Amino acid sequence: MRIPVIIGLIMTLNSCDQIWYINDKIKIGGSGYIYSTTGNNLNSVTVIVYHDADLVDSTYSDSIGFFDGTNWERCLICPSVSYDFKKTGYKSKTLEVAEYVRSKGYGRVNLDSIVVILEKE
Repeated sequence: MRIPVIIGLIMTLNSCDQIWYINDKIKIGGSGYIYSTTGNNLNSVTVIVYHDADLVDSTYSDSIGFFDGTNWERCLICPSVSYDFKKTGYKSKTLEVAEYVRSKGYGRVNLDSIVVILEKE
């Protein structure tokens, strides 16, 4: 009786596209562009990356406002990812990736098209 149950469970898990293997690294977080409210690309914006509440990385936007906050992790239950964006003369902004994705109707494949707009102080 146990063997059919175990086989059925394995088949169910293998058919689910949201299950990853422990040794596979998956992409969490994302990347995109940072603009001012006037549409100008913002360079040298500090981007701080958090997994759950833990600081894991920091980087800067480049000359065209591009930032890469992507991390590759081995995780069965992956952490939530958030970013803090900071630049002198602009209001800081926090972005929760899962909320952003839901609000835009994106799927996993669109995590490289995050758009952040910072307001002047």
